[in-house]
Amino acid sequence: MLLIPEILNKLHQLPDKFEQDCAEKKWHAAAMDYENAVVVSRFIEMDYEAREKLLNRFQTEVVEGVYKKAGWYEEETHVDRIRNRKEAV
Repeated sequence: MLLIPEILNKLHQLPDKFEQDCAEKKWHAAAMDYENAVVVSRFIEMDYEAREKLLNRFQTEVVEGVYKKAGWYEEETHVDRIRNRKEAV
């Protein structure tokens, strides 16, 4: 089992791993890198500023492109804009 310092170390490596997976066109792996950063940082209740700093290392446009290439993203053009982030894809 990993200890919190080891988890934090792995979390901070994920943006670099994401970039590497993108460079190698491993779209599913790259998408999972981002997903892991989001979910694990929330699960361990990472400090807000530290979490924002971590997640800001992932460029939103690149993440969206990776999700599309991995087949994990679908634009809904026939529904009203969702304003609640919890419901957003």
